[in-house]
Amino acid sequence: MTLKQDIIDARHATYAQQIEVLRRTLMANQELWHVLDILPDGCWVGAGAVMQNVWNCLDDRPWNEGLKDIDILYFDEEDLSSDAEQTRACELQAIYDSNPLTGHTRFELDVVNVARVHVWYEQIFGKRIKPYTSVAHSVSSWPTLCSMIAVNREKEEFNIIAPVGLYDMYCGLVRPNKLLITKDIYIEKVTRWKHVWPWITVLDWDADTSDLFCSV
Repeated sequence: MTLKQDIIDARHATYAQQIEVLRRTLMANQELWHVLDILPDGCWVGAGAVMQNVWNCLDDRPWNEGLKDIDILYFDEEDLSSDAEQTRACELQAIYDSNPLTGHTRFELDVVNVARVHVWYEQIFGKRIKPYTSVAHSVSSWPTLCSMIAVNREKEEFNIIAPVGLYDMYCGLVRPNKLLITKDIYIEKVTRWKHVWPWITVLDWDADTSDLFCSV
């Protein structure tokens, strides 16, 4: 059985089985698994690097096609300064750059201390938000349910944050999480995704999705 078929079958699998399929999918992506291997404890890879690679596998596309960078998340409420975040970003990029995977793509790491998102969010997006209390808290506010996923490999264990499960990602079902995102931003995002993966199902912003919400 192929990895692609495993992903298709995962749509009807248990949550534990879905996690195992995701682990094997990401492990097959040598570049991304390498990033997970070298990141220090407390750092998570999230959103597009996970979801888009599952969709790329379903489309028989190369790993990481369309991926501009890799989102790295961590939580440090002791120092909310931009300087500290930038220092951390430089440290992680240096770790990554000093451990190259020969013959593979090099990515920029987009490093965010989620503990300080509230400091700058209003200035950029025009909405005041409360401080996040953890990486998981941050993930729960991401703009689409299918992308609300973060993973890491602490102590060689595969760990996952998926507040609403993995069903949407495996099915290519896109529906908005309206906690923070606006309708315009949602439309812009899903229009771009639909162009790359025409087979995905995009729910309208105004659709009633209450009966579709799943959690674990």
